[in-house]
Amino acid sequence: MEEQYNILWNNNDEIGILNSYDKVKKLRDEEKIICKPIGTSITSRRQNKTLVNPFIIYKYDLIYLYNKKLVNFENIDLKSFYLLYDGREKDIKYLIYNDLKNKGYYIIPGNNYGVDFLVYKDDPNFVHSEFLVNCYEKNENINIKDIISNERIGWNTKKKLLYGFVGIENKQIDYIDLSWFQI
Repeated sequence: MEEQYNILWNNNDEIGILNSYDKVKKLRDEEKIICKPIGTSITSRRQNKTLVNPFIIYKYDLIYLYNKKLVNFENIDLKSFYLLYDGREKDIKYLIYNDLKNKGYYIIPGNNYGVDFLVYKDDPNFVHSEFLVNCYEKNENINIKDIISNERIGWNTKKKLLYGFVGIENKQIDYIDLSWFQI
């Protein structure tokens, strides 16, 4: 059995916290999961070393690791995590996240761009994201203003905007790219 990651679950923000830089590096290298440091690292003059700050793991990464049986929560009460996890098999965002992860992409939340996910072909520490992804259920109505504003962000940041559509009954995922071009 593979080594598990000991993670502290933060119920309020739906994130996990990991305190080991070596584990964060291993997650990035082996599972293609990017953890975000909290604050900036501090260099200790007396010990002549950099003190490692904790790292954030986002909820879809946690669910992905949980499904692979690679996570061990340090919290005594796991009720809050199970409430988050319960029903996620039907959650369109997780289904699209899982599909992209299985295709070998790095994925981080896209809140800063107003989308669901930022998707990278390679390690985000070395390359820019390639795609912005929004997730929808098939036959869901999408506001045209949302399409226009998201496409504008994609155009200005030189990223493709993908719309992921999930059929809840058959879990089939289709991606649509509405590309703008200049004449």
